Amino acid sequence: MKMDRRSNRHTGYEAFHGSRSSRNIRNIRILPKASRISSSVFSSNKTRLFRFRIVDIFRGQRIPLVTLVAVLSLGAPCSAQSKPPANSRSAMAPAPASLPKQCLTPATSSEQISMLLETVKDHPTAGAYNTLGALFAAAGEVNCAVPAFQISLRLDAKNWEAHYNLALALLSSGDSARAAAELHAAIREKPDSATSHFALGTLLYNQKKLPLAATEFDAVMKIDPNFPSAAISLAQVLVAQGNSSAAVALLQKALAQPPAPGQVVPITVALGLAYSQAGQPAKAMETLEQLVAAHPDSAEAHLGLGVLEAGAQPPSLEAATIEFRETLRLDPKKDEARLALGRALILQREYSDAIAPLREYVEREPLDYQGYYSGSRL
Repeated sequence: MKMDRRSNRHTGYEAFHGSRSSRNIRNIRILPKASRISSSVFSSNKTRLFRFRIVDIFRGQRIPLVTLVAVLSLGAPCSAQSKPPANSRSAMAPAPASLPKQCLTPATSSEQISMLLETVKDHPTAGAYNTLGALFAAAGEVNCAVPAFQISLRLDAKNWEAHYNLALALLSSGDSARAAAELHAAIREKPDSATSHFALGTLLYNQKKLPLAATEFDAVMKIDPNFPSAAISLAQVLVAQGNSSAAVALLQKALAQPPAPGQVVPITVALGLAYSQAGQPAKAMETLEQLVAAHPDSAEAHLGLGVLEAGAQPPSLEAATIEFRETLRLDPKKDEARLALGRALILQREYSDAIAPLREYVEREPLDYQGYYSGSRL
C-alpha cells in the first residue's frame, strides 16, 4: 500500500457484516430427498435472501459470508417470532391436497419439473414432492415450492429435509416467523443437522437475538468444525455483543486448524476486521495487507482491505477506492463493492464518478434501498 495507516482506528467489522446479513445463508442448499440430484448453487443475483442449491444440476459458486455486506450500510433489524410453538404444524397454513393450478404448467418449467409432475400424479411420495419443491425453488418459483414442500410434509411429517427446505422457501418470501418454526421442526427431527442450526442461527442474528444465535452457531461448530462460515458467523455475534477479543481468539483458532482451502481468505478477512474492533488497527492492517499480498487475485481480500481503509480514523478513502475498484475488476458481480465504491466517491466529493457504480448497483439490486439512498446524496 502507498500509505502507512497503522496508527488509525478501524471499525469496519460491523459495517462489513452487520446490515445485509439476511444474505448469509446463500451458501446453504435446498436438500432434495430420495433423489440423485445433488447440490450446487442456484444463484440468480436478484434473489434477495437465499440461494437454493441442488446437487449437480445448477452450477454456480458459493458466496462466503464475509463478502455479503456492503461497507457503510444502513441496516434495519427485522423482528419475528423465534420461539417455536408447541406444534409447528399449528403455525402453518393447512397443507394443500394438491399443487395450485398454475404450478402444474409453470412458465419456467424444466424437463426435470415436467417429469416429476407426471410422477407425482400416480405416485405421490414425500421424497418426490420434496425434490419437486427444490426444483421449483431453483427455478425461482417459490410460490410453487412452498406448497410442494407442504405436501411432502403432509405425506411424511418427520421429513427433516422438507422442513428445512420449506423454511428457506418461506424466508425467501419474507415469512421469517413460519420459517423459524420449520427450522425448529427440522432440528427436532435431526438434531445433528448443521445446515438447519446454521440457518436458524442466521435468522436469529438478523432478529438481533444474539445469545440464541450464538447457541445455534456454536452447535454448528460442534457438529462440523469445518462447516463453511460457522466460525465467521459466531465471531460476528461476539463482535455484536461487544466481545471482540473472543471473536479474535475464535478466528485465530479456526485458522490454526487449518480450515478448508476455500475458507482461508474469508476467515482471514473476518479476523482482520475483528482485530479492528478489538482496538488493534495495526494488526488489522498488517493481517489484510499480507492477505492481499498472498492472494492478489482474491476479490474478497481486496474488499476486506478496502473496508479497513474506509473505516480508518480518519478514513483513507483514496486507498479504499483503489481496493474497491480492484475488487470489481476481479469480480464484477460483487455488488457490495459497487455500493461501497459509490459511497467512498461521494465522501471524496467525486460525484460524477459515483453516478455509474451507484446506478449499476440500483439496476442489479432494485429492491435494496441503500443504492437509492446513496444516489440521493449526489
